[in-house]
Amino acid sequence: MRRRFPKSSRTVLQFLMASTLLGLSCGCLRGQSAQFPHGGQSLGFGFQILTRTNGVDFANFAKHLLVAVKHKWYEKMPQPAVMGDKGRVVVRFSIQKDGTLTSEPPIVEESSKEKELDSAAVEAVRSAAPFDHLPDAFHGPSVELRLTFLYNLPPDQAARP
Repeated sequence: MRRRFPKSSRTVLQFLMASTLLGLSCGCLRGQSAQFPHGGQSLGFGFQILTRTNGVDFANFAKHLLVAVKHKWYEKMPQPAVMGDKGRVVVRFSIQKDGTLTSEPPIVEESSKEKELDSAAVEAVRSAAPFDHLPDAFHGPSVELRLTFLYNLPPDQAARP
């Protein structure tokens, strides 16, 4: 059964996801390491690869990861968010070459100050795993990622420091 959100919540959530996927499909991922002196990539609204990528294209991997996490996030959307509570949660996690999460669990790097919102974001990442395998051209054992979840906030809130 699909969960129905109030129109204002649906609009913000849909716009965020559409903006993220649009950024991924426009090819604006490649070579964007200016924000990350260590060579990571910023992949659009609220999604960052923190590990040095050495020029490997993670666009397909990122697109599939975002779709999987979004699906689980919508399933686990907490009632306070459905009712209009606002929050920004930043989750940091690592994925192994085979697409599984590393032994270190996802952590809340920045809390919304509402336990339910934080928990739903972390659980969306956990339950969406395993993900696709990392790109074959990438030779590292894992990648570290940062995902920003926005609850009833405009998309420009994902990029703030």
